[in-house]
Amino acid sequence: MAIIFATIAFLLCWLWIEISLFFLKKNASELDNIEGISYKKFLWTLRILVIVLFIGLVIYMNFFENIKLQEVIKYCLGIIK
Repeated sequence: MAIIFATIAFLLCWLWIEISLFFLKKNASELDNIEGISYKKFLWTLRILVIVLFIGLVIYMNFFENIKLQEVIKYCLGIIK
């Protein structure tokens, strides 16, 4: 059950990040003139990092069943009875 809560939290946060980055790119024309890492490369690096961290969290939750981690997730989502 905690994995479902973690997945929902992950999807909501990621949706917010994608929308924010979309509007940032749309409204900031000076991003194209900056030397260094490109916008698309930054996005893919960020996406890969988030996916790796999420997979690590799921593996941790499946194999170690840490009660404190599950309580923190429940507390963060506001479902404490």
